[in-house]
Amino acid sequence: MRRQRFLRARNVSTRSAVRTFVRQAREAIDSGDTEAARAAIREAQSRLDSAARKGIIHRRKAARSLSRLVRQLRAAEAA
Repeated sequence: MRRQRFLRARNVSTRSAVRTFVRQAREAIDSGDTEAARAAIREAQSRLDSAARKGIIHRRKAARSLSRLVRQLRAAEAA
């Protein structure tokens, strides 16, 4: 029981952090600063991959989220 609470707290914290980094990447893309957006996407990718490796989020969800971020960046660069 104690171990489950500990693991749940860690998983919740990691998921929250992943969402924060993905949001920051989206905000950087929307701001129009491509260099900042690239750096934010790199950080988000690292966090997504780490969470997927640990089984906190599904690996395909991580890939889908990253794919969407990169697609948004490319669209912003093209516009």
